[in-house]
Amino acid sequence: MRLLVRSVYPQTGFRIIPVDKDRQNQNLDLFIERIQKYSALDELTPYAAHELIKAIYVGAPDKSCGKRRQSVHIEYDLVGFIPLDELMKQETA
Repeated sequence: MRLLVRSVYPQTGFRIIPVDKDRQNQNLDLFIERIQKYSALDELTPYAAHELIKAIYVGAPDKSCGKRRQSVHIEYDLVGFIPLDELMKQETA
C-alpha cells in the first residue's frame, strides 16, 4: 500500500512523492523523538535547525497589494512539509 504524503516544492508548485505506510510511521516516530529533544529550547539553535529542517524555500517578493509579501515553505527532515495554513484553519473551525 502506498500513500502520497511527502512534498517537494519546485518553482511551479508542490509535487507529491509516494511513501509507504510503514516508512511513514517510522519517519514520524523519529521526527517526534527529535522534536521532544528540543522542546525546552527558547530559540532555535543552528544545531537544532540542522537536525530538524531539511530545506527552507523562500518565494519571490510580491508587492501587488501595496505591502511586500513572501511565501516561506519549510521542509522538515523525515516528514516533509507541514501545511500550517491548513492546521490553522482546523484550529479556528
